[in-house]
Amino acid sequence: MTQDDAHAQEEDLIAQRIAEDQGWVRVQTRTFTRWVNENLKTTEHSIESMENDFADGLKLVALLQQLAGKPIGARVTKRPRIRAQKLENVKICFDFMNREGIEMVNIDNQDVSDGNMKLILGMVWHLILHYQIATGFDDDGTKGGPKNRIIKWVNSKINPWDKHITNLGPDWNHGDILACLVNSLAPGLVPDFAEMDPSNARDNIDRAMAMAHEWMDIPRVLEPEDMMDPNVDELSMMTYLSYFPNAKVKEGAPCVNPGRVSTV
Repeated sequence: MTQDDAHAQEEDLIAQRIAEDQGWVRVQTRTFTRWVNENLKTTEHSIESMENDFADGLKLVALLQQLAGKPIGARVTKRPRIRAQKLENVKICFDFMNREGIEMVNIDNQDVSDGNMKLILGMVWHLILHYQIATGFDDDGTKGGPKNRIIKWVNSKINPWDKHITNLGPDWNHGDILACLVNSLAPGLVPDFAEMDPSNARDNIDRAMAMAHEWMDIPRVLEPEDMMDPNVDELSMMTYLSYFPNAKVKEGAPCVNPGRVSTV
């Protein structure tokens, strides 16, 4: 291999890494934005861009109050015009998160106000962990943290249907696992999960997501294409799956035996 060939190969690898990096940021941004808006839907707020919409602290205040179910406990500048006021609002949010036991590392109010996207994604992930995943999947001492607790919980639901997973990536690519999970919680919603054609992965996933959304109010924070990706973003998968343990099956759901419907 010539020096030019080696240089070209190195450039290709760098370009590939950048593309992969942009891929997970794109998926995670969409998933986390939808998660934020799900929690803000009973307020007057919503976000379009996490990079910009948390900059003055007001929407972050609203989100934290919704998640915690209590006031933020400090006076916020409701019409911040100058940078100092915006920074102070975001600092109030960080102080609140600290009191709630959410430890933020390597991020501060300036990062949020300046729109540091990767750090903001990290902040939102900590909120998802604290307020949603921790409440849905008890810390039973399972090694590997929340990811393995989710895998263990999913297996407890799908094992009786002769299904098993070991990951939050490739095992979910064809849609039968998601369909089985939905059907295990409400038998009859996706009764043909075992016969699903892997070549129709997108339709399988879309159908399972649609049934979970219609009859269990599971928000579609993920796209079917995201779950089909062998390198699916695990944090986005964990966010989506974290809705299932506390889901309630609606009355009138087309279940085989309504008496067996799990309210989880």
